Parts: sequence; C-alpha cells; structure tokens
Amino acid sequence: MPRLKAPGQGLTSATRGDTGMVMPRAVRSKLQDKLQDKLQDKLPDMPPPTGRRTPRGSRVETAQLVLPGLTNVRGTIFGGNLMQWIDIAAGIAAARHAGGPVVTASMDRLHFLSPVQLGEVVLLQAQVNFAARTSMEVGVRVLAENQSTFERRQTTRAYLTFVAVDENGRPRPVPRLHPETADERRREKDARRRRAVRLRERRAMKTA
Repeated sequence: MPRLKAPGQGLTSATRGDTGMVMPRAVRSKLQDKLQDKLQDKLPDMPPPTGRRTPRGSRVETAQLVLPGLTNVRGTIFGGNLMQWIDIAAGIAAARHAGGPVVTASMDRLHFLSPVQLGEVVLLQAQVNFAARTSMEVGVRVLAENQSTFERRQTTRAYLTFVAVDENGRPRPVPRLHPETADERRREKDARRRRAVRLRERRAMKTA
C-alpha cells in the first residue's frame, strides 16, 4: 500500500509568529520565474537616461506575485510588504534620474484604496515628479491584476522623497527635471507644493 502524505507535507513551516504554512522556496521560485516570463513582453526596456532628464526617462514598472507567505488571515497582502515594494520601485526611478545611489528621505500621502488579494499580480509604476537641488519626489501608483480576467484596479498610491548621495554618503546635486507633457508639468507643480509642506513639517519637528 502506498504511504499517505501527512497533512501539510510538502509545505514549509512559516516563520516564527506565523501559524500558517508557506510554499517551499523551490515552488515559489518556479512561480516567480513563470510570472516574470509572462510579463517580460509587457515591461518596456528602459535604459538609464542620458542628457536631458525627463519624467518619462525615470519611469519604472515592476511586477510581483502575491504568494501565501505575504498575506494575513483574510488573504490580503500585508501593508508592510506593499510598502517595501513601493520603496524599491520608487528608489529605482530616483536612481535612474540621479544617475547614482539614492536614499529614502520620506514616504507620505500613502493611501490604501483597495485590498490586494492572494494570487493577484501587483504592478508598481513609479516616476520622478520633481527634482530640487539634491532631492527628488517620486510618485508611485500600484495596480492589482486578476490572473484569470486580466482586469486591473488601482489599489495604492504614494509619494516618496529621495536624496542622491555620493561615495561618502553625502548629498549631491541631481539633474534638472524637464517635463514634456501637460500632465507632467501639473505633477511637477503639485510636487512643489507638497515639498513646501514637507519642509514646514520638518522645521516644526526640529523645534518641537
């Protein structure tokens, strides 16, 4: 008689503090490779910008698959995981504009508009909205895609500030941003207002 597998066999125990089970690394790796192959044609090949820097030149789109280890008991993604993906996508966009390393200075205006479900594909779209002397604002839009229907909905949006740094970790100047379209000019204008608010809040925190 063939041996019956015990319940949970073939699964890997979750990390401490999690009472569920997660997929083995090999299975997760295969699923992620399959997803990347599927989405490769959708993601544009965007080389680092040279010369005149535009919002379009900094644009980044990344994709992630929501696996069991990333969700809570209701089957929706942990906000912290989504924030990490947002920070990474925004950091790539900022580094693309700056032409070198950047560090996160702030994350604000983070709105969770709709929960992201287990098994959905998360698409993160990021681009630089405004560049000051050493800092940049990056806007990020997050979409969730149903793998069966390919329907998409916006789930999250956020604005992040990054500072370009040199080899010693000190702030360094970044190129000027050149908006090309009416929407890009509007985003730059809005970003200038948000930056003024951030600077006032920063000064208030220092004197509190």
